[in-house]
Amino acid sequence: MKERKCYKAIISSCVLVLCMVFVALFAVMPTKASDKTIKTEALSNYSESGLNELIRSQKTAGYLYAGLFKSGTSVENLTKANAVAAPQDGESYEVKFVPAGVLGINAQVSGALLEDESYSGSSIRVVTAVDSLTYKEVGFSVVRADTGNNLVAEGTITKYVYKKLYDVDATDKSGGVISYTPQDIHTSANYFKTYTITGVPAEYYNTDLIVTPYWVTYDDEIVYGSESIKTVNLGRSWVYINTAALTDGAEYGTYEH
Repeated sequence: MKERKCYKAIISSCVLVLCMVFVALFAVMPTKASDKTIKTEALSNYSESGLNELIRSQKTAGYLYAGLFKSGTSVENLTKANAVAAPQDGESYEVKFVPAGVLGINAQVSGALLEDESYSGSSIRVVTAVDSLTYKEVGFSVVRADTGNNLVAEGTITKYVYKKLYDVDATDKSGGVISYTPQDIHTSANYFKTYTITGVPAEYYNTDLIVTPYWVTYDDEIVYGSESIKTVNLGRSWVYINTAALTDGAEYGTYEH
C-alpha cells in the first residue's frame, strides 16, 4: 500500500459508550467552510509521475486526493462502481479532489478524567469527516508525543461512519437535544468518522497526543489530513458530542464504507 502525505488532520468520535460524557479538547466546533467544493480533474495519458504532479498542485490549492474514476465520470457519479483500483499507463481518468477542510479535527475526553487528574479509566475520542463512502478505509493515528507509541490498536478501526452526533449535557433554548451533522464541519462533508481510546490512565492528563486522520482510496493511496496536537488538560470548557457508535439504525444514520 502506497502512502501519500497530503497534510494531516483529525477530529473526534468513534466506538463509544452511550452514557459517557465527553468534553471537547478544543472549545468550539470548527467553522464550516464553503469556499471549496468537491471536484474532478481530467488526467489523460495516465502515469504515476503525472498523477503525483497533479496531486502536488492541488494540495497547494487546498485539496486532498480522493481517488481515480472512469474517464467522463461527473462529480455526481463518483461512486464505488466508477472507482478505478488498478490504473493503467496511457489511459484517461477523472481524478477526484476533496477540500482539505473535510478532514478537520476535534477531540474529546470523558468528564471524569477532567474532574480528577488522578483518575484512570476514562476515554478519549477523536472525530473526522468524509465526503462519501468511496474509500477502502478511513482511520486515525493517535501517537503519544513522549513515547512515540500509536494508541490506535491494529484491527480496531471499524468501517462505520455516521450521519449525526449528539451533544451530551447541553440542550437548545427549547430544551431539545442538540445534534450536529457533518456539514457543521464542512459543507462538503457527509459522514462523521470516529475512534475512541478507552481505559485512559491518569498519566495522560498532561500528555500531548499527535492525532492524524487518513483515508485510503480504491487505488491504495493513503491520504493524510493535517496533524493536530491534543492535550488532555485543555479539555475543560465545552461539552461536545456523543453518539451510540455501535448502534445500527436510522436514528444514528449508521453506514458502512
